Amino acid sequence: MLLFSFNQYRYKRSLFDVDEFIAIGKSFVLAALIVSFFMYLFKISSQYSRLIVILSFLIGFFFDVLSRYALRGLLGILRRKGYDAKKVCIIADFGARKLISKKIENSPELGYKIIADINDAEIAFVSSGNKNKLLAMLASYTRVEFKVIPDTIQAILGPAKFDEFIDIPLITVKKSLSNGAYSIMKRFFDILFSLLFLVLALPLFITVGIINFVTYGRIFFMQKRIGKGLKEFRMYKFRTMKHGKTPDNEVSYLFKAKKDPRVTGFGRILRRTCLDELPQLFNILMGEMSFVGPRPCLKEELRLFKGWKGKRFNTLPGLTGLWQVSGRHELNLNKSAMLDVYYSNNISWFLDLKIVLKTIPAIIFSKGRW
Repeated sequence: MLLFSFNQYRYKRSLFDVDEFIAIGKSFVLAALIVSFFMYLFKISSQYSRLIVILSFLIGFFFDVLSRYALRGLLGILRRKGYDAKKVCIIADFGARKLISKKIENSPELGYKIIADINDAEIAFVSSGNKNKLLAMLASYTRVEFKVIPDTIQAILGPAKFDEFIDIPLITVKKSLSNGAYSIMKRFFDILFSLLFLVLALPLFITVGIINFVTYGRIFFMQKRIGKGLKEFRMYKFRTMKHGKTPDNEVSYLFKAKKDPRVTGFGRILRRTCLDELPQLFNILMGEMSFVGPRPCLKEELRLFKGWKGKRFNTLPGLTGLWQVSGRHELNLNKSAMLDVYYSNNISWFLDLKIVLKTIPAIIFSKGRW
């Protein structure tokens, strides 16, 4: 019943993901609490060891996750071979159409086949910009499942709810609630885990430090970045580059090059594994950064974050964040800023946990990282 209430029996075409993992975890934790309550209420708790009860739910959680992961993987293999294909039509502007087409082409395990005619489609990705056209399509193609691509305004709005005013349907955007307790607890965990990881990573710091000192004569790369409230701070990284000619820029809104000749072989390893960012644990310990938050930007990039984009500076920048686990340098300025603003509007423990869990495969598979 709990799994059903968390929509875990709904048919999905995606691979097993972080949202599903969290929903199953919440279901099993709540189930364990409910069962424990009734065992205590009917005085049967003494008949069973607490360890047995805990292990029962842990084993159940493990096998539920494992079976769903295996089944979704099997379905992915079949879809790669052309079985269970869904016809998809994309009706959007050039940028959105190109992005969705690329995602579908890079994910054959989803079993989507792009077609041009909406009359033959089962699913349609549609931009929300032209409201009249969208409403007409929703009314005309009742058998098509529409997935509406939000525009910038919809994406950056804070938490909203459907409401009414004297029988007039409205969408009410809630004011940002006080997040004092969340901020205090987050700061506590930032201090705790940054100290813990600094101690555990000490041998790694020493090893990388020696190699960098021999290679470059310097261990760290220090750079001024802009943090919460537009405050400037010095961010630390392990040095990964040698002096040389600056290559051509390959990103429109910040400097990045896929094959920068200045990056050494050892530096490339550090970048691919994100170990070059390990010294930012000091920034987290000092309260200049957090484990999760928007990307800390350079001072010269401030001109790019005017208007609604400036809301990203309402929270501490992070070691990882929505931008980092959603494509990184494959995203343009607006999309990356929208992700950062969305995080700032919707901060929560579950969102932080989701980002942290998504960071692991993003590092392993170097998703969008140059």
